[in-house]
Formats: sequence, C-alpha cells, structure tokens
Amino acid sequence: MWKHYLDLAKTTDSRFTFFLSGLCLVPDRQRFMYHPPHKAAGTSAIGFGDAKLIPGRIANLSTAYNMGNEMGTHFLGHFCDAQGVAKWSSADWQSEINQARNFLDNWKSINGNTDPTLKLPFSSKVWVGDRTPCLAGKRNQMYPVFAKEGFKYDASGTGNLSWPKRIPNHKTMWNFPLQSIKIVGYNRSNLSMDYNFLYAQNQGKITAPQATCDRIEKSTYQSFTLALKTVHSSNHAPLFIGNHFNTWVCGAYRNALTSFVQNTHATYPDVRFVTFEYLTRWLEAQTPATLKHLQSLAPAKEA
Repeated sequence: MWKHYLDLAKTTDSRFTFFLSGLCLVPDRQRFMYHPPHKAAGTSAIGFGDAKLIPGRIANLSTAYNMGNEMGTHFLGHFCDAQGVAKWSSADWQSEINQARNFLDNWKSINGNTDPTLKLPFSSKVWVGDRTPCLAGKRNQMYPVFAKEGFKYDASGTGNLSWPKRIPNHKTMWNFPLQSIKIVGYNRSNLSMDYNFLYAQNQGKITAPQATCDRIEKSTYQSFTLALKTVHSSNHAPLFIGNHFNTWVCGAYRNALTSFVQNTHATYPDVRFVTFEYLTRWLEAQTPATLKHLQSLAPAKEA
C-alpha cells in the first residue's frame, strides 16, 4: 500500500496527508506500555505492531515524509465503543496525545532497534492536525487540548462542499470536514470517505462478488468526479477525500481513488492534490477580505 500510494503521488505530483495510528510502531511485546483511557493497560481496538514489520514501516514513513507528504495523528487505540473516544475528557485526550508522542519519538528504544541506518526524519513535532477515531469526540473537551498541543486543524468533522472556516472558540484551528457527497448509482449521499461509502454500497461488508466490486469501484470513481466537477464549476472549494490502507471489496476504493487522482491530474491542470498542512498555510496567506469572500460563497450543489 505504501509503495502504491507513494508511486501515485510521484507520478501525479501530488502530496497526501497520512494520519498515523501510533500503535503500529509499538511491538506487541511492549503493549502494556500503553495505558488507554478507561481501558486496561495493553488494550487496543486495532492491535499493536508486528515486530518484524515495524522497520519497514519506519522506512516507508521516512520515504513518504521526505517526498513532501504530511504526517498527522490518528492517535492510538481507536476506541469507538460506548466507553471510547466519544466519552473522553480533556485529561483523557491529553494522556492519549502524550503517549502517542512518546511512541513515535522513542520508537527506536521501545523496539530495541540498533540499526544505525534506520531513523525517522521527523518527530511528533511535525503534527499540526488530526483525525479522531470514527470522527468522534466531545469537541469542548478535545479542542482545548488540540489547541494547546499546537494543532492548526481538525479533520474529524462533517460538512458540505464549502470553503473551510475556523473552529468557533478556537480560532487558531481550522475545520477540515469530510463532506457529504452523492454516491452515484445508489440514490443516497454519504461522507467522502471509503468507510462511509462501504456502508452505503455494501452494508459495511468488505467482501463481495466481482460484479458488485466492479459496480462499487465505478460508482466511487464517478462520485469523486461529480463532486470535483461540482466545486470546480462553482465555488472552487477544496474537496476532501478520506481513504484507509485497505483492499476492501476487491480493492475497489484503492482503484477508484487511484484512477481519480490520475485522471484529475491529466484533465484538470489547475487542480492540485495537497496536504492539510499546505492548505492551512495557503488559507492563512490570504488577506482577510479574500477569506471573507471565499467563505461567503454558497456551498456547491451537485446535480
């Protein structure tokens, strides 16, 4: 997956934001170092790292960062249950972030890695934004912590095809939401992320007959294309697309996103695939009058 998306970035002059689930760098034998909020030590909804795979992950993260891609945080345990991140207090979020920084910054000692050639070219100091597990979390609890940690955006919200705005009461951060877009061929809309499409197109099941996979891939590609055409012909707002490292339904979402990036690069010379961090800097480089104008534009409406 890393090779696939980094090759795609290189051939289309694109930059992507990767949200790191930090436990993938923690070997299973060290799982009890993690003390998740309201859970037993060593608990995780997504497991921990396979010690044999972690050096390769470090190498891939290094390559991705050196190519100009962004590293954000997806935190650690990915708890979406009744006692998960939706219930966390500010203290819980602070604990999660502190541990996430430690696992990234000290991955080498935690793993017992002595290879002098293997090192990350970045630390958790590069984090300027996040996406929370399942887009969940009490905003009045997590945003003060995120602002304190120096985050400049949160990508956990939901929204429409309009220009980003600052987060109310936390003007140092931008809200970069997943957007509700039409799912072509399914007579419904959902958020612009593969997981949400999967529920609309296949009831959340990750396997399907080839014919169903083909239909999902075509629908997803057409949905992204329609959303882009809509904003490109109206308010020119950024289009946000979320994607996991997966091969669900025969790789339909990977294939659709790949074709979308390639074909957009070929046919829309004025469209760029950029990181959230880049978008943050671009927005902050505009004059107040320009931002006010852009944000006053009506949300784009799909045909």
